[in-house]
Amino acid sequence: MIEQIKIFETNTIAVEFDESITDTDVKLWQKFFEQKLDEGFHTVNVLLKIKDMSILTHTSLKALADEVIWGFRYVSKFGRVAVVAESETLKKVASLKVDILHLANKNIEEKNFKPEELDEAFYWVNGDSSQ
Repeated sequence: MIEQIKIFETNTIAVEFDESITDTDVKLWQKFFEQKLDEGFHTVNVLLKIKDMSILTHTSLKALADEVIWGFRYVSKFGRVAVVAESETLKKVASLKVDILHLANKNIEEKNFKPEELDEAFYWVNGDSSQ
């Protein structure tokens, strides 16, 4: 399940993936991203909060494949990416995708945060501007 956890008036979106990632979740996440582009922003900063390791076992492979393909189509539109997760494994999995996208867009900045650093992650991903 995906939930938008904070609304920004800037080019930033913040979402939490909880328990699983379905095809519907991927479509909703893409909609959030594309709405920022439709608002006239040239890049989009993203905060991804991931609950726990169970998400890896309850995720549709088709959804992940679709997400990777979509990500490459929009790779030039990513700005900062903050990954908030407790598990180092989850951070590495999320960072791997960012590393792959970074091959096509050197401007992507990525930083990992622990759940207790969520406020700091909000601040960083939003480019240190007012929230």
